Amino acid sequence: MENYGSFKFVDNKVILRIKDRICETPEELLTSSLFLDVVKRYIKDLKRKEASLLTVFGKKYSDIDENDILKLIEVFNVLEKMELVSLPKLVDDVESFIKDPYLLKEFVEGLYNYWRTFERFIICDSNSNPLYK
Repeated sequence: MENYGSFKFVDNKVILRIKDRICETPEELLTSSLFLDVVKRYIKDLKRKEASLLTVFGKKYSDIDENDILKLIEVFNVLEKMELVSLPKLVDDVESFIKDPYLLKEFVEGLYNYWRTFERFIICDSNSNPLYK
């Protein structure tokens, strides 16, 4: 479910326009287009820096593509509900992500810290909410 009407990045700011409510569950957040965009931006930043955190993908940083990013988000979705040991049984081709749990943890913490670098503004369109009519 996509709860963000739209979003826009401007320098170190992100402006979220929502229609009724913001994501309420981890699954809603992890499947949002905003989350995908933030992950892509983070990986692009790591590629620019040639950061060792990208070894979590198990390939050269220049070879990481959108399918790899979508696989990582699928990993996040499963890990939100299950333990790391369950992951290979539920998702194919995840060995590189779980090979070094510490590296995966560092990647997630880096992603969170990256998100925190943005000033975040929410504009709520209350006209679409029946409570405000």
